[in-house]
Amino acid sequence: MRQKSRIRDNTRHQNLIGDSLERLHIRQKQASKQCRDKKKLERSNGKQFSSYRNRQCFGKTVKRVIQSLPQDTDKHVTLIRHIAQELNVIPKTITQHQCQQLISWLVNVIVLHLKIMMVLQQHYKKRIPLYRVRETFQLFLTEYVDTNINLSLTSFNDLRPINLLIQSHMPGRSCLCIYHEKMNLLLKPLSKYIRCPGLHSLQ
Repeated sequence: MRQKSRIRDNTRHQNLIGDSLERLHIRQKQASKQCRDKKKLERSNGKQFSSYRNRQCFGKTVKRVIQSLPQDTDKHVTLIRHIAQELNVIPKTITQHQCQQLISWLVNVIVLHLKIMMVLQQHYKKRIPLYRVRETFQLFLTEYVDTNINLSLTSFNDLRPINLLIQSHMPGRSCLCIYHEKMNLLLKPLSKYIRCPGLHSLQ
């Protein structure tokens, strides 16, 4: 059908002369320009179908590839997966041997970490300072005021040793800070007038 229409149009175009032929040429140039502009716009918007010129070329290529594959369906999947992994389209699968090696490596790392923690706990006993981190930082700045040390409170806290805990790890009944000591001083006179066991102290 298209071939007959093309032959009929060519025959009619050959019989054109003068202004009619010139108008035909102008119309063909405009149509070609519009087609080129449309393709440029599609390429700029990312609507071009892969790197092939059109879907027909892509379909023919896919058909040739499928025809060259083996007859077995399982072999189809294995071959296509291998090609995709070689081209970095999909991540490579981990074999059972590699998985076992990864698990053994993780186990060794965890065991080593536990051993290090046990050694640290044995050699360094936990200590809780009498001052808070902010108060200790102020004492540090007061002591080293003449030096050119530029250290923030966050960095000072990050540099704190592992065995040196903050006061929140200590229970309130065994704390020796000045805040709880003030509460003890307030509770002692109240215990003379209010009969309640354990009111005389927070200890």
